[in-house]
Amino acid sequence: MKGKVVLLMVILFNSLLDIRSEIPIRINISGPDGRITVNIFCDDDNSLKYNVLFKSRFVIQPSSMGITVDGIRLGEGIQLGEPDRYAIDETYAMRGIVHSTARNHCSGMIIPATHIGSKTIYQVDIRVYNDGIAFRYEIPGKGSRVVSAENTSFVIPGKSEVWYHDFHMHYEGQHTLKLISEIGEGEWGAPPITFRLPGKQGYASITESAKINYSGMGLQADGKNAFIVRLGHEQPVSYPYELRYSKDDIDKLARPAKIEDTIKTPWRVVMIAEDLNNLVNCDIVYNVAPQPDPSLFPQGFNEDWLKPGRAVWGYLTPEPRTLEGMKNLSRLAGELGFEYHIVEGHWARWTFEEQKELVDYSREQNVGILLWKHARDLRDPEKASGIFQVLP
Repeated sequence: MKGKVVLLMVILFNSLLDIRSEIPIRINISGPDGRITVNIFCDDDNSLKYNVLFKSRFVIQPSSMGITVDGIRLGEGIQLGEPDRYAIDETYAMRGIVHSTARNHCSGMIIPATHIGSKTIYQVDIRVYNDGIAFRYEIPGKGSRVVSAENTSFVIPGKSEVWYHDFHMHYEGQHTLKLISEIGEGEWGAPPITFRLPGKQGYASITESAKINYSGMGLQADGKNAFIVRLGHEQPVSYPYELRYSKDDIDKLARPAKIEDTIKTPWRVVMIAEDLNNLVNCDIVYNVAPQPDPSLFPQGFNEDWLKPGRAVWGYLTPEPRTLEGMKNLSRLAGELGFEYHIVEGHWARWTFEEQKELVDYSREQNVGILLWKHARDLRDPEKASGIFQVLP
């Protein structure tokens, strides 16, 4: 009888080990002040998931992660390894009226992942700040590979209010305000998408940073409170692009990008704050972006020829596209203390005297003029030189 009891205990113990091995791995990381936490885990199907909490409330509910490379969905059927944790705390000079120094202060970790079927090994890099989170994927390799999709999603808590616009006017659309539950399947959102959490518990905004050798991010609603990342070839062609570019150019947009050697996605950023003031002043996009190329900017942003500033822009205003209308916008820019006025392409239809009159008047308001010109007219050095020589 004693032997049977021991045998039964061994069987039960082994069964418990088998059950434990099937429990999804869960890794968590919190920001320096502990208010924001990210959980990374595999669900019952071994698919990679994450969620984000702010003061113990969901900002992003359990959502999918991963990208598709050469037809392999790297977020499904995976095994996670032990994370390598790190921390960053540094400051750097920042252009801005509100703050001239930015702080890059975060908790980070790099999680190794293996796609079991293909044996593909990659890693997820995650950083958690006091005002948001950022993550990206890195897939080592050699040669040309096709990134046909990204499977990252952002499930927004129900009853959140969302400000967004679609791709029809590209980045120039006017924002719509809806409850997340009212945004239908297939609707598009151009980042950043901003939302207010239920119960006025704070704000968040979804965007990207450090987009280098990778497609730009679009977001498409699934009708179930989520926005899913769609890459450039999956997004609708905007009206301004269709208006100004050839059919060959448009056809190129429909082809998934080929990426050489190691694939590094842009950082997927979720900025989080209790109010809009802190959301606007979040520096995560800058924190995760690379430093300026020293071969082009040896002095960083302190180059003498860089003169940044705020600008008025009449594109979405009813202001008449006339000399008097543009002079009025320059006057308003001066009253606001803005440094520039962006003038749409209609300036090219004016006489040289009219152009000069606007520049002279704007200078009296301490406002510089930035003239819009299509890139195709500036790619040819000879043509570009001719344009710059006749400008007032």
